[in-house]
Amino acid sequence: MTQRLKLNPKEFGLTPTKSTDRDVGTVMKSPSSRKIQLQADSSLPGDIWTNAKHCALYPLKRKNGKYVYRSLSLTKQEFIDRFRTPFRDKLLSFKCINQREEGPCSLASLFNLLGLYEQTFAIDDIVCPRVTSSEFIKLYKKLGFDMDGYQNWIGFLNSAYVNLSSILQNLTLIPFRVRTYYNMKICPVPPESAKSYNDSLNAFLKQLLDHGYAFAAPFEGHFVVIAGYSETGYLAINSFGNGVGFDGLWLIDPIVHEEYTQENFCNGLTAILLLNNIQNVWRAESLLKILFQ
Repeated sequence: MTQRLKLNPKEFGLTPTKSTDRDVGTVMKSPSSRKIQLQADSSLPGDIWTNAKHCALYPLKRKNGKYVYRSLSLTKQEFIDRFRTPFRDKLLSFKCINQREEGPCSLASLFNLLGLYEQTFAIDDIVCPRVTSSEFIKLYKKLGFDMDGYQNWIGFLNSAYVNLSSILQNLTLIPFRVRTYYNMKICPVPPESAKSYNDSLNAFLKQLLDHGYAFAAPFEGHFVVIAGYSETGYLAINSFGNGVGFDGLWLIDPIVHEEYTQENFCNGLTAILLLNNIQNVWRAESLLKILFQ
């Protein structure tokens, strides 16, 4: 039986204190050999996920009150029940953010994460994340975020540190990869291969979910909230409104594409964000500066 982690976000995340150097050193470490690769070579399709709202390759249809996708024919409740999730009742009526355009998915995923836990904050009398599609796009542009979007949380957090520091007080970043550096809290023994490290990450993510921690993560050029898992995949909250996917929900699973395995999902992760009571989040570039100065 796999030993359960004693989850403490402060233990796995980074915060801006006088001892930031020490904190980074206790979280991230390079393998003993530079020959160890933390990421395996994998060829993902790239366009299926980002175009999931169009379902261009395998269309999702509605028929007799059910969502029909490839071999699946399910109601929303049946779809959710395919996964182990502590958010079942909330997901049944969850209202997803509709970002409309491709770029703003990072902030949209964080708004969905806040909404899942019913947390709110105000920007110019606008109560977030309870915003319409038009309000969200206007807010994203007004705050000065890059309309081309971000590839990872480091880029987004650097912008958020300047443009939306109020949201950072609710977040902790858990880093998984920075070049050859790995998270030694999750994998105390230097990983022997990319697969062994991905297996450790996969077990850790499932334990987060089992303990009630949904998290925001990048995947295939998109950012989503992961709210559950099955034996083969993960349950994701998308950010193109409730008119797409399974009433706004989607899945990272081989049923979408054979390469969409849990291992490949973990293989692409550099970091995740989750909510907790930490008052601030570290400024992202400090990690790179400390590790590679």
